Amino acid sequence: MLAVQKTDVHQPLTLQDVPTPQHCGPDQVLIQIHATGICGSDLHLAHWTGWPAERLPLTLGHEFSGVVTAVGERVRQPTVGARVVVQSDVVCGQCEACRRGDTARCAQLGFIGVTHAGAFCSHIAVAASSCLTLPDALDLDIAALAEPLAVARCALRTSGLQAGDTALVLGPGSIGQAIALQALDLGARHVVVAGLNDEARLAQCQALGLTHTVDLAHDTVPQALQRLTGEATVQHVFEATGHPQSIADGLGVLGVGGVLTVCGVHFQPATVDTRLIVMNRLQVRGSLGSATQDWHEVLAFMARRGADLAPMITHRVPLQAFERGFELARSKAASKVLLLPTA
Repeated sequence: MLAVQKTDVHQPLTLQDVPTPQHCGPDQVLIQIHATGICGSDLHLAHWTGWPAERLPLTLGHEFSGVVTAVGERVRQPTVGARVVVQSDVVCGQCEACRRGDTARCAQLGFIGVTHAGAFCSHIAVAASSCLTLPDALDLDIAALAEPLAVARCALRTSGLQAGDTALVLGPGSIGQAIALQALDLGARHVVVAGLNDEARLAQCQALGLTHTVDLAHDTVPQALQRLTGEATVQHVFEATGHPQSIADGLGVLGVGGVLTVCGVHFQPATVDTRLIVMNRLQVRGSLGSATQDWHEVLAFMARRGADLAPMITHRVPLQAFERGFELARSKAASKVLLLPTA
C-alpha cells in the first residue's frame, strides 16, 4: 500500500510503498481507511527536526474513519464490517494513572501518527478498545471530523462553559469552527469567531451557521464584540491560533471572572499582563487532546447534526497527491482537507 511517511529527520514527507497489514494482534482490529484529515500538527511534524531516529520511518495521520476488516482473537467489539473512528491517543494500560482510569495522564502516553504508525495510508491495525462504532446514518467523510470535534469538546469541557454564556473564538480553522458550533449547541448566548486576513475561512464559518464573525484586519476585537453582541466583553475566550498575541487579545476582552482556554499549540512564548488577571480575577486554562467522554458526546452531536458539518470539509485529495493536500491545508483558503486512499 502507499503511505505518507517521514523517513528522515531532515527530509520532507514522501510517498512510500509499504506492506499492507494482513493481520492484527489478539486485542487489535484491522481497519480499511476511508478518509484521513490533515491536522495542523501534521503540518508541523512534516518539518519537525526533533524526531528520534529510531522512530523513523513513520506514517503520519490520526484523524480518520474506516471499516473493520479483521479482528483479533480476543476482540468482541467492534465486529467485522463495523464503521468506526479511532481515538488517537495510545495508552499503556499499566501505569497508576491508567489503572485508576485517568488515561489522559498515562505515563507512557503516545499518539497514532506521532509515536505509532498513522493513517495516511489504506489500512491500519489499532487497539480495539480505541474504536468507536459510528451511528448508522453518519457519512464516513463527516465521521473523519470526529477527532478535531473531540479536541474542541475537551476545550469546552475544560472551560466550564454553561448555557447562556458568551464566548469569543480566536481562530476560524477546524478547531475554532468545532468549538463555536458545539458552544452554540450547548446553549451559549453569543459566539463570535475572529480571524486575521481570513476571508475564506470566515465565509466557511458563515456557511456553518456561525453568523457572528469578524476579520481583525478590518476591525478590533472590542469594537466587533460591541457591534455583534451589544456587549464589550465575553465570559469565555478560546484561543485556537497558536499565535502569542492572541493570548493578550483574549485576556483584554474577558469580563470579571472570565476564562481564557488555550488550545492552540504555541511554539513561541506569550507575554501576559498578570495585573489584569489578578484585578479581574481571570483564569487561564490549557486544553490538549481529548478524553473518551468527549468522543461519546461528539458522536451523539454528529448523529444529530452530521449533515450540518459538511462545510467544514473544503477539499478531498487523493492520497497520491498528498503534497497538494498539505499545501492546501497550509493556506487560509482551506478548512479541513481529507486525503482519500481509494480516490
